[in-house]
Amino acid sequence: MAEKWRRYLETDSYEDLEMIRAAHAEPRLRVLFPFTSHGTLVFSRCTGWPFSSDVSAIRPLANGRYAVLHRDEELSESPSYTAQEAAALVVSRLQETWGPAVAGTEHDLRDREGR
Repeated sequence: MAEKWRRYLETDSYEDLEMIRAAHAEPRLRVLFPFTSHGTLVFSRCTGWPFSSDVSAIRPLANGRYAVLHRDEELSESPSYTAQEAAALVVSRLQETWGPAVAGTEHDLRDREGR
């Protein structure tokens, strides 16, 4: 996981560096597995595919603003947030029992949680 974050934080990354830095600054997001899809920063509670699909994601908009996509909800560009506000909102939606990402897939995660 640390290696994945390190690659995103490199200055030559093609991803939105402000978004990546804001997410990485949040300790509860830093322990999740990050990946991007179409510019959106997504977080997984496991390190293998299929990834977990229960953590909100951050999507860059125009003018340094960001939308937060909550799983199973339609994307809305309003309200929009700063990168730091978006990262904090994602953290606020995390369940307290969600800890560091576990090795394995979403199926392995569900097995461990007894679901």
